[in-house]
Amino acid sequence: FNESALRISMKQLLQFVEGVADAKFALPLKALRYTVGECNYGGRVTDDNDRETLGYLLARFYCAEATQGGHAFSPEDTAVYVAPPAKFDHKEYITSIENLPQIESTTAIIGLHTNAQLFRNGEETKLLLSNIVKTDLSLTSSGGGSGSGSGEETAEGGEEGGGQQQQQDPIVAMTRAILNDLPLNFDVAKASLKYPIKWEESMNTVLVQEMGRYNRLLDEIRSGLADVADAIRGVAIMSQALEEVARSIELGHVPKQFLAKSFPSLKPLASYFTDLNERLAFLREWAEGKPPPVYWISGFFFTQAFITGSMQNFARRSSTPIDQVGFNMQFMKKTEYASAPKSGVYIRGLFFEGSTWDVEEQLLVDCTGATIICAAPIILLRPVPRRDVQEYPYACPVYRTSERRGQLSTTGLSTNFVMIIRVPTKLSQAFWKMRGAALLCSLSE
Repeated sequence: FNESALRISMKQLLQFVEGVADAKFALPLKALRYTVGECNYGGRVTDDNDRETLGYLLARFYCAEATQGGHAFSPEDTAVYVAPPAKFDHKEYITSIENLPQIESTTAIIGLHTNAQLFRNGEETKLLLSNIVKTDLSLTSSGGGSGSGSGEETAEGGEEGGGQQQQQDPIVAMTRAILNDLPLNFDVAKASLKYPIKWEESMNTVLVQEMGRYNRLLDEIRSGLADVADAIRGVAIMSQALEEVARSIELGHVPKQFLAKSFPSLKPLASYFTDLNERLAFLREWAEGKPPPVYWISGFFFTQAFITGSMQNFARRSSTPIDQVGFNMQFMKKTEYASAPKSGVYIRGLFFEGSTWDVEEQLLVDCTGATIICAAPIILLRPVPRRDVQEYPYACPVYRTSERRGQLSTTGLSTNFVMIIRVPTKLSQAFWKMRGAALLCSLSE
């Protein structure tokens, strides 16, 4: 958003208000919300969920009640952001507006829970500490602390001294530890024989393709770590790319070179490789045994392929066009299942952000206490014809990471967006949209 969008919206509002005053008609709120929410600001928003949220936020202020004195713009906080009396003169309106607190002092005015402020403060603290560490490492490096020592090296002791330096180097130690923990690549050819391409079972193709994606990631990680270790040892040139990998490892971040061929992740280095090993173990158990009764949806490299595969199985069995297939969702009470459902798939591994799941009521409820993240129960995704899809009060978006943004794909959706899961709740869609409630496949820790 920029200043021009704000100015044109102000001019349009003034034009509509003056026109209504002259003609004595009702204020065309629907037209105002459309010009501002769908054109001026909405025209810059590519995500449908974001555009819908923008519309709900705008409707909180572009409403008939806003022209009445005493109207609270925030139902959660009725004492702060209140419309001034309708009989105020111009000076009194200006004074009333200037006395309003800064938007940063409360989250209720934009529909967020008070926990959002705690989350924001935590993220700002992490950023501050990260920048301090980066600054400290930059000063240490520029001070020559990583030099090669006295420079006196005999022919007999040179190799031994280099070996000691390599063992003492923390980056080399970390690369060795990571490489030792990485499992072997998947045997895709063997898996293809056990799980061949079948018309009636698309999950075979999903498994084999997932194994290939993870193999490419493992090759990139092994190659990058080995090259960094060789460069530090002095047997290879320390290029700028390798230097960035080494610096990322030193900071505890996942190198961008790895993320370029990786699944989306915001985790730090140690948590990333823990997560990676768990993903590999999930697929290996599936490949060496049988399809799991409950699929770990967060463990897929390309989650959309798994979703499409489950829909494709139903579409082929029922001779239904796949674009006419949807999901009915059921939140399960049990924490584990020994067998797969007769129709559809069980999924696990999702997390509610900005909301909490009430186990007893089996409903989505508002956050309590300092809760920000809540584990979602096992969900049954049952494919049905679109005409039979059940509607629930809240269509909850599912994202791969808490960043909730990615590149715009050819489907018109963000690469971070997975699907919509309809959730039972007693609260409205507008409430949850402004709360920012969503399901996440992966956390940041």
